[in-house]
Amino acid sequence: MKKKLQFLLTMMIFCAMLTQAQNVPFNVRFSTSAASCYNNGKIVYALTDSEGRALDTLPAGLSQVRIYYRLPNSDTIHYSGWYYTGGQDTLTINSGTYVVGVEGLLDNGSNGFVRVDTQTVMTVTTTYRKPEASALVQTAAYTNYAGNMPTVSCGNSGRVQLLAVDGRFPYTVTVCDHSTGDTLRTQIFPDYQNHGSYADEASYRYYYTFDSLGAGTWDFYLVDGCGYGLPRITQNVAVTGLPKVTKLRVYSSSGNFADSNVVRVNVQFDKTVEPYSAYMAQYARYRIDYEGLESKEWRPLPSNIREDSFVLYDTVYAAGKYCDIWNRKITFEYKLEGCEDWQKTMAFQYLRPDERYYEKDT
Repeated sequence: MKKKLQFLLTMMIFCAMLTQAQNVPFNVRFSTSAASCYNNGKIVYALTDSEGRALDTLPAGLSQVRIYYRLPNSDTIHYSGWYYTGGQDTLTINSGTYVVGVEGLLDNGSNGFVRVDTQTVMTVTTTYRKPEASALVQTAAYTNYAGNMPTVSCGNSGRVQLLAVDGRFPYTVTVCDHSTGDTLRTQIFPDYQNHGSYADEASYRYYYTFDSLGAGTWDFYLVDGCGYGLPRITQNVAVTGLPKVTKLRVYSSSGNFADSNVVRVNVQFDKTVEPYSAYMAQYARYRIDYEGLESKEWRPLPSNIREDSFVLYDTVYAAGKYCDIWNRKITFEYKLEGCEDWQKTMAFQYLRPDERYYEKDT
């Protein structure tokens, strides 16, 4: 019986403390400020008097006041670590919905300090959307087409394009060697790199281009202006070379063969082996040797390149007319700049065409 009476007395004292704990000697005012990023929303809180004015000092008997928050369906409480001394204070927080509150210790006289608490549900809004990015999967046939590009075997001419949306500028992209983890470069994009409107073009508004890549596998890490980092994006850069020349069409550029020393050369590529591209043309070089007359220097390919052929006009200054070139051995060479293993040579006799052109057997 004595133990039962002692237990009841203890419970009465505890219930009295709980009752007093509900008599919170302050009001709390909460307000929010929308986040511009995902992690910089604001919850502003203040202890106020009965008329809503912020208190400059803590109420008598109250000490160690601090703000806390938790997710509505979570029991995990996060404390700000700040102790209230008067006026108001701010909690910086991710956007979302939270249960927020202010708790403190109230001097309850002979019963010591008891915890007092007041809380509410607040939502911190934001217009921010987390970034998304991926590598394009297609290979572009021309530099102005959307997609990735291979590299030549002896240089770094590969290209990777990323599609990136949302987040905040600037975007910072770090390119790393997948096998070693070494950083190749870091590029910062303060704004859109391109401003095009069509997704099938390399200049599309949401594409970001990384040129001068060597053969191999590359990792891309994107972090936006809010510090939000995306998972690694991995893309392979393949090796390519000049496609096979299947046919040369060479003829005089003038209808009057006797008066022309300008040679028209039409080079055709084998599309079934490897499509030719204008992208590769910037690394390709050619030259023509006219037996006993002239030997040209290496020159870049002309700009009128199509998918499987190109046409060039070459003036043989040492020849005054067509007959000076007739029946001579003409050697046509082409290569990738700096890649001697891709140098090709074709030689033929320059004859008067029986109709429109002379076609060399391959």
